[in-house]
Parts: sequence; C-alpha cells; structure tokens
Amino acid sequence: MSKYIDENGILVVVSSGISGGNAYMACRVRKSGSLQRIKSKNLPIRNTRNEAQEDLDLYAENRGWSVAEDSK
Repeated sequence: MSKYIDENGILVVVSSGISGGNAYMACRVRKSGSLQRIKSKNLPIRNTRNEAQEDLDLYAENRGWSVAEDSK
C-alpha cells in the first residue's frame, strides 16, 4: 500500500475508521501520530482498503504528491 507526502510535507495514508470494521479513508498523519481524515468528494469513505487506496493513488497522482520513502 502506497503512502504519500502532500504539498505541505505531511504523510498521507489509508486507515480504517475509528470504529474499525468496514470503513477506510485517506488520512493525514499528524506529528502527534493522530490521524485527520481528508474530506474530499474524490476521497470518500470506502468499504475496503483496496478501494480507498485506489482513490488515494489517483488523487495523489493528480495533485503531484510524491510516494513516501517507506512505500517504495
């Protein structure tokens, strides 16, 4: 699963929702380690990790984000 660095240098990953289960979303990882969901119509909450990752991959490519070093 690819992780990205956004235009502000913040790591972006796909994560399961707070309640776990079948909710996956793209999130920014804060310095504290907490996650903040990226709210965008192009990054909806998905039922599988793969669906959320596909959305994030396309979104990151369109925005010119780089792949995080630990994802290569």
